[in-house]
Amino acid sequence: MEFDLRLIELLRKLKRRQMELNARMRSQRFWCASLAGTADHSLSVFCDMTVACGVESYTSDTWIGNFSDQTLDECLNGPSAQRLKQSLARGRLPLLSCVVCRSLRCCPSGEAEQHEKEHGVPRRDLLVENTVRCNIDCQDCPRLREVKLRKKMTLSDEDMEKISREVSRLGLEQISFLAAGEPFLPRNVLEQIKILRQHNPIARIVTSTNGTMLDSDEKREAALLLDEVMFSIHGCSEASVARYQRKGSFEKAYNNMKDLVAFRNAREQASPIIEWKYVLFNWNDRREMIMKAVQLAEEAGIDRIIFWPTTRPLMGISWRWYFGQFLRQFGNRALKGLGREVAFPSSYKFPARNGG
Repeated sequence: MEFDLRLIELLRKLKRRQMELNARMRSQRFWCASLAGTADHSLSVFCDMTVACGVESYTSDTWIGNFSDQTLDECLNGPSAQRLKQSLARGRLPLLSCVVCRSLRCCPSGEAEQHEKEHGVPRRDLLVENTVRCNIDCQDCPRLREVKLRKKMTLSDEDMEKISREVSRLGLEQISFLAAGEPFLPRNVLEQIKILRQHNPIARIVTSTNGTMLDSDEKREAALLLDEVMFSIHGCSEASVARYQRKGSFEKAYNNMKDLVAFRNAREQASPIIEWKYVLFNWNDRREMIMKAVQLAEEAGIDRIIFWPTTRPLMGISWRWYFGQFLRQFGNRALKGLGREVAFPSSYKFPARNGG
């Protein structure tokens, strides 16, 4: 993992120099839609109430404040955020993560000062990390770095109450209930999601889980308060899953996914949308494995399965995705804009949640 992270940092440093040089040659500067409050994914609040301008949480470079004693407005308009905006306005990318951030924007040099003075609050989405703890050990996960940075491992109900009220005040459309840890690991996850839903009855709340801890009626009740649950199961057998998701279990995660479908359908609810996220590696990307996963997904009654390419770990890259034909043409382009997906119209649907 450390080798991959260091190589990624090196490549990003090279990319940063290239981007800065290209901007200078074109008389352009940079600005950040997250810091301006206009990006789809603007800010992250981690389980110790640290506020970051992006989603990467294994470095402190992105930190712009702490929600324990600041509002989101104060974080976005504080000295840390201002330093980042000043650097961008001068044509320099202050963070290595800027080179891959979807919030980075270019502008003519004459407009840079205007963007530097822009303040904002999140407009659409806030990422909320309820815990940094996880019950499995993914091969290239930087979580061990993240754990060292957190001052607290799990978000308290009191902190969740504060976050929920702030989301309501800002009128955000979506809450991404996910980050470095496993969202369904905390025992109080039902209460956490109830608090989010209480103050944000019509907001879209989504999460991603490895599936192994969503194993009780209480946690399924928590999931039914969400609008989308994505199960990250990277393979179609114990062997293919364990290669990357060490300490994980295909059988347990798959059965929990099926059980959630049954639990949802028994309540005659359309939500949450239940997806299977299948990250492609060079050990799980053969045609027969893809077809088996689609068959299992349809048998489980979920709404769709999504096949995601990745470049981490480097030794696991799916060359069949990048150079083959089958995977690039299989199914349809994913709605989320990455990879390919297969949806199942046969999945039984019921009326949506009132107001949802």
